[in-house]
Amino acid sequence: METNYEIKNQLSIEYPLDYYLLKAKLISDDVWVLYSEICLPVVFCIWLYKLFKPIKFKSKEEYQKLEKQWQDILIIIFVGFAPFYYLLDTFFLVYTELIYLNWCRFYLLLHHIASIIFLPLIIFPKYVPWWLVTPAWFHSVLLAFPQYGAYLNYPYAITLFISHFGFYTKVWKELTHIKILKWGIWLGYLSQLLMLLEKCDNSTKDYSYLYDPLHSENIIESKYPLYDMINYGWKSDL
Repeated sequence: METNYEIKNQLSIEYPLDYYLLKAKLISDDVWVLYSEICLPVVFCIWLYKLFKPIKFKSKEEYQKLEKQWQDILIIIFVGFAPFYYLLDTFFLVYTELIYLNWCRFYLLLHHIASIIFLPLIIFPKYVPWWLVTPAWFHSVLLAFPQYGAYLNYPYAITLFISHFGFYTKVWKELTHIKILKWGIWLGYLSQLLMLLEKCDNSTKDYSYLYDPLHSENIIESKYPLYDMINYGWKSDL
């Protein structure tokens, strides 16, 4: 039987681009998790501030006259990296065909697409209300505690619905970016519902066995092209 080293060496020779893209993805995921853990307390404090000291305006014109708030500048700093990560991770998932590993990977792709398109409409406007910040800080909770994903996905889904009700409140429902979000967020709902039904966790490590195929239990059948190079098949902890 081949050793891990021999398998990795063969993988790097037969599929060099895929091999290094997988390594790049693991690094990217580690950076994303660390970024989320750092942002969690900051975004939570911003959420509390906005919850108890909201800026009120009575018309669309008053909103347009608002100046960018310091909290919203921090929102861009501490949440603005997300669309770029999702774009990069979408490339990794599709090119390396990781989306074929299981349904959770495919549903994650839907989540990424929704975030790439609609997240900029949440974080870049001149004022972000507390009900739009709620899913942002709770999303960091999901990444900080992936082992509880099967349970934390439920309250996270609730934060999305709370945001949806905010879309229909006075003045907000008249704003162009909110009108777009009101319909676009349904793609986010769909991906979240599917992940709930599939009982997906939120770990970025659930395919790390690609680098340790000998120490696992169950053979996984997949369209993943790199599997075919190993006669006895890849193994998975899933």
